[in-house]
Amino acid sequence: MDIKEKELEDLICANPHCILSDDAVILGRQIPLTHGRLDILAWDYGQTFIVELKAKPLQEKDVAQVLRYSNDVRWFLQIAFQNAVRQDQRWDLKTWRGGAYADRLMSFADGRPDILRAIQPVLIGSSADSSVLAAANGAGVEVQIWSINDENQVAFKSTREWDSLKMAQTSTPDWATRIVEQAQMLAWEQADDHIDQTITQLFKQAVNNDEQTDR
Repeated sequence: MDIKEKELEDLICANPHCILSDDAVILGRQIPLTHGRLDILAWDYGQTFIVELKAKPLQEKDVAQVLRYSNDVRWFLQIAFQNAVRQDQRWDLKTWRGGAYADRLMSFADGRPDILRAIQPVLIGSSADSSVLAAANGAGVEVQIWSINDENQVAFKSTREWDSLKMAQTSTPDWATRIVEQAQMLAWEQADDHIDQTITQLFKQAVNNDEQTDR
């Protein structure tokens, strides 16, 4: 049985919990963005989901597409948060709650990592080979595969269990070992520098204390 992308979209919009949690809210569908039209935009307490649907097997270009949409949404959200900060009169910075609220909102407005982590691209298709899964996994894109059971019902299965390391060689390649060794050396050097700086600061502080005592 074939299924069209619009049918998948209708199904998910009517039942967001089939791919998200029970608390998920659909914010819109077929949303025009700078680099195309997003199929579904959803919010699930703390995260904005960018959902792109395909009725066919997924390709690597589909990963790039959903990443472009995620970047567009991130940009618009940053502008929206900046506007909200300028216009919001609800917080009282003299109170603990007001200060905490302001700090949290500003973290979004400034485009710091909070907002980057809060956006989750999701790609849904009928199948995905190892190359697509590797590209999606590396880019932080969640992949779900839809299928139709014997009762002609559409079901979705996440590929989060897929582990790219399962496809790797059993032995660690030489280049990986060399990178780890370089990282270890750098870590030791930075640790030594940190200890030296700490000792120097403590020594200076002790000297200053002695001088003040002599006075």
